[in-house]
Amino acid sequence: MEKKLSFTEAAMLIAGAGIGTGLLTLPYAIKHIGAFGTLCALAVAYIVTAIINLYIAELTLKSDGATEMLGVVKNHLAKGKLKKLLSAIFFIMISIILLQNLIIYIICASEIITEMFGLSELLAKAIFYFVASGVILLGVKGIGKSEKYSVSMILITVLILTTIAIVKPERMIIFSFGEPRIVTAVYGLFMFAFSSFFSVVQVANNIEKTEKIKSSILCGLAINAMVTLLFAFAAIVGSKEITEVATIGIANSYGVAWVKILCSALVLLAVLSSFWSVGRAFTDMIKEQFKISDKLAWISGTIPTILVAIFFPLSVLRYVQTGAGLLSIALGIMIIPAYYNLTKNTDKNLLLGNLGKSKLLIAFASIAMIVMAISSFITIG
Repeated sequence: MEKKLSFTEAAMLIAGAGIGTGLLTLPYAIKHIGAFGTLCALAVAYIVTAIINLYIAELTLKSDGATEMLGVVKNHLAKGKLKKLLSAIFFIMISIILLQNLIIYIICASEIITEMFGLSELLAKAIFYFVASGVILLGVKGIGKSEKYSVSMILITVLILTTIAIVKPERMIIFSFGEPRIVTAVYGLFMFAFSSFFSVVQVANNIEKTEKIKSSILCGLAINAMVTLLFAFAAIVGSKEITEVATIGIANSYGVAWVKILCSALVLLAVLSSFWSVGRAFTDMIKEQFKISDKLAWISGTIPTILVAIFFPLSVLRYVQTGAGLLSIALGIMIIPAYYNLTKNTDKNLLLGNLGKSKLLIAFASIAMIVMAISSFITIG
């Protein structure tokens, strides 16, 4: 029997699941608006993500033995004559979202490996895939431990870059709101950067003390928000040119080897932490749905990602925006209706207390998902 997650491991699993390409692409979008617009977008994204995460945790706790997202949704939404059809649709939707996330991480990491070591893009993708995917086989506890160290190293790296930016700034922060259209796009990117939705199921099912679920989710998101905001500050203040993958602009601005290495390490750590969490969630879903071994589920879930990353490379920012749009649609038609069904059919205490049954809060979350979907169609730059 697999060991349970400690509070720290659970919080770091939530933080690490989101810290990835959203972190790296946000500065490019943020440069088009001011600090006030950025903080507003971040605050709303944090609140909405916290609500959705707690909805998912609640659904998981009140599911009958479900160990991954699809199983949770089926417990509360896919019922009656349409159960098989709805289950198939939900499986396809979740699979596309998870696959796309993993593809983003491979493409982003390969760019850094290629630049650092002068390897071919194909070889760089293959190396990252084999190194990153192997950790998935360690299970949730192993990933929780790995996330604890990787997120800690990410935080230290970001603090160093922030200090460098303060000591040798290239530009000043603009205290304005910015164009509402771009603020909306930034909100969507923050939502993607905080997207730990699939790891919430793992935390709810595997944490040592169930009473710590709520605090571990909120703490994990807070760590993510702090790291993301600090890095955005470092990238904007410390870069002569803010690039689509922000670490490239930072490295080019200072032109010294150790800063370049630091930036590259940050990218690899960020995408590794997200790859592990998302890859484990995908493996668990395939394993449960098809009743196959862990290793076979791992192969089935990860091999397609490297193939698509090789044959269909796209802009990282475009992949991230598309991913945010797909994610919002899935959450809007699966999680929120499932949670609404739960609140109608239970008299038990909820993680959000009396607020958990508020139709107004559910409506707010629904609108926030619609806005997130709209944000994916907004062109930045």
